[in-house]
Amino acid sequence: MTISVAALLGCWGLVACSGSSSSPTTKPTPTPAASRPLPENTAARDATVSLPATAVIQVGHSSALTLTTTHSDQLTVTTTPAGAQSISVSMHDQHSDLFTIDGPAKAGTTTRTAHVVVFVKHSGVLLDTASEGSCRTSYTTVSETAVQARISCSLPNGSGGTPVTVTLTTSG
Repeated sequence: MTISVAALLGCWGLVACSGSSSSPTTKPTPTPAASRPLPENTAARDATVSLPATAVIQVGHSSALTLTTTHSDQLTVTTTPAGAQSISVSMHDQHSDLFTIDGPAKAGTTTRTAHVVVFVKHSGVLLDTASEGSCRTSYTTVSETAVQARISCSLPNGSGGTPVTVTLTTSG
């Protein structure tokens, strides 16, 4: 028994057969590869890195408070395909003290557009730039391996003008 090449190729979906193994047609037929879904686009995930971070918070002249990220909640640096970067982190301690920052970040620049929240329980300081107060964030380093920033905040009226500064660093 002999089997023609066209018959074999037809069995694999490479050419269509017209019923006899001697007269194949050459119209294309879908192959299994053509019907597979496209691979998942991972560009957004590939452009995001997580780094352990520390925030040292100074309220006026009181002693500094240090917060660190946990293993599961680290600072993220996201870079868009166009090269724009942003950072996001939230950290707290066992006393409910809290620091978060989320917004654009670029080395060598200062911005007032980042959303910053600072809560220092023992000082009674609560600052949330989404509702009141303002912060100026100066970035020294922003990369996939390190972030260094200094956040200087002014508390809302009625807080006695106490300055709040946060030094944010990562250790990669």
